Amino acid sequence: MMKNRKTYKYLFVLVVMVVVAAGLRNYREFQRGAVLRQRNDREFRRASTIENAFAIRNVETGMGIRVYGSDVENQIRIVHYTCNYWQCMTWQFIQLEENIFLLRNLFTHKNFQPSSLPEPGITLWQQTLDGNTYQRWEFLQQADETYLMRLQGTELYFTATSDENNSDITLMPLQNSAMQQWMLIRQQPIF
Repeated sequence: MMKNRKTYKYLFVLVVMVVVAAGLRNYREFQRGAVLRQRNDREFRRASTIENAFAIRNVETGMGIRVYGSDVENQIRIVHYTCNYWQCMTWQFIQLEENIFLLRNLFTHKNFQPSSLPEPGITLWQQTLDGNTYQRWEFLQQADETYLMRLQGTELYFTATSDENNSDITLMPLQNSAMQQWMLIRQQPIF
């Protein structure tokens, strides 16, 4: 009889320990969820206060631009991608002069510029936002409310190369092509 009491006592302690451990796990998951909810609320408030935030969408393809793979490192390609309401596809326009802007990605907080000295066919890549002359974009409004994007001080225009995801954006001379025409779509995503 005494042996059974000890067994029950140990069994009871074991059950209590399992219940406490499960409760602790659930509490940790609850805490993690609360932290994520706080972060999402903070991100939503921050995103809703950013002015001049736009997706840049190509007229011909309907696709937008973003940093390849949403990578935060420098020297990552700027690519054409199916439009989404994402921070990585949203650019804050920082006006320097009339029609001249720096473009700050809401996700990476960086800009983009030519991957080498500007010349026809050169690709673009992400760089830390420092306002150098290769990060200044001139937006030339067209009659149909679209824009040509020209690298300031050059005759090279922001040009889509394909209608496929992750295709490069290049700088090219003016071609009178919808692959060089861009629409600005206002958005304030939280993700």
